[in-house]
Order: sequence, then structure tokens, then C-alpha cells
Amino acid sequence: MKFLYISLRATVAFSRTVFRATCLSLVALIMGLGILSAPAIAADNATDVIQSRAEAEFDRMTSAGAADQIKGQMQESAGAAKRTMSDAVDDKSGQLEGAADQAKGKLRQGAGNVKEAADKAGDRTENAVENFTDSVKDFFGQ
Repeated sequence: MKFLYISLRATVAFSRTVFRATCLSLVALIMGLGILSAPAIAADNATDVIQSRAEAEFDRMTSAGAADQIKGQMQESAGAAKRTMSDAVDDKSGQLEGAADQAKGKLRQGAGNVKEAADKAGDRTENAVENFTDSVKDFFGQ
């Protein structure tokens, strides 16, 4: 009976992993290609609402802060490209803008890392409380 329970839990865990990977891929595609900001969506406010909901769902399905980490990496890369292009044409203001974008991207990645660390700490605390509760129940035979 215990083996069946463990097998069932492993199957459920695998299914969740596949589902999360699929959602992660779709949200990354949407965020990366800017599909949500397509002309089919007329209002900027609607786009912002949909984008923030997609990011929240992405964070829920992966780990907290994952959307910020990805957006930060994209912003940092865009800043590096802008900086490189400005270096090529000797555009000082473009170089500064590129450096600023890189810094903003690094800060956004850092914010995502902090969110992820806080989420993991919360999970560890929750698991510790559950384990303690189970231990107390086992001790008293419940």
C-alpha cells in the first residue's frame, strides 16, 4: 500500500513538473516576443493588466521572482547591445543609456533573486511546521 502511495505521489509530481515547464515556456514566449502588446489589444491599460497577470501566474508556476529575473536579463542584454552600438558610432548619450539599462536589468534580476529567496525560505518554514505537527501527532498517536 505504501509503495502505491509513493508511486502515485511520484506520478503527480512528474505531471506537475511537465505542466509547469509547459506554462513556463508559453509565458516566456509571450513575455519575450511581446505578443501581449500586439495591436489586437487596443488599450494600454488592458495590456498592462494582462501582462501583470501573466507575470504573476508565471511566478506562481515557477518560483517567485522568475519573471523579474527574466525581464532583468532581457533588459541587461538590451542595454549591452545599445551600449555596443553606441560605442561603434561614438554616441556618448547612447552609451550612457545602454549602461543605465544594464544597471536597471541587474537591479531587476536582484529583485527577482530576493523574491525567490524569500519564497524558498517561506516554503522551508512551512515544511518545518508541517513536520513538527506530524511529529506531535505521531507522539500522541493521532
